[in-house]
Amino acid sequence: MKAEEHSIQDVLSPLSAQDKECVQKLHEYALSLGCTPKIAAMGKKPNDWKCEYIIKKKNILLILRVSEAQWSVRCKLFHIADYPDVLEQCNDHCIARLLANAKDCGNHGGACAGPVSFTLRGTSYSKCRHYLLFDQISGEDLESIQKLLASEAGFGQITVNK
Repeated sequence: MKAEEHSIQDVLSPLSAQDKECVQKLHEYALSLGCTPKIAAMGKKPNDWKCEYIIKKKNILLILRVSEAQWSVRCKLFHIADYPDVLEQCNDHCIARLLANAKDCGNHGGACAGPVSFTLRGTSYSKCRHYLLFDQISGEDLESIQKLLASEAGFGQITVNK
């Protein structure tokens, strides 16, 4: 049996006009970085979507989640310590959301390569590489997120996809 195919329009459908515009811009930006979107319906609720953006044929750069009228982006910023200047230039709201949502690493029962460590505004952090999440995203945050994604995508081989 063939898997059901979905489009970005399906993902956008539950969002407000302003959120649709932001998500569409993020989608187009991910495509411009060379990502391939993999869209799937999630759970049993209608309007619950997940879109993985795969770069370099196998590595996930970001995961867009849309559930009802809310959306978030989980970024795989495995090399975040290597572009501190980009992180420092992110707007305050974007940084606040990242730090509020980032979890400490539990190594996923040993199936994870461990946390990513980075320094931001003089404070050192060690957070789960799989939970660098942005939510409550404004249009102003989008530019900061795009710069982080471009920096991560620039690392040729993103080596960890667990």
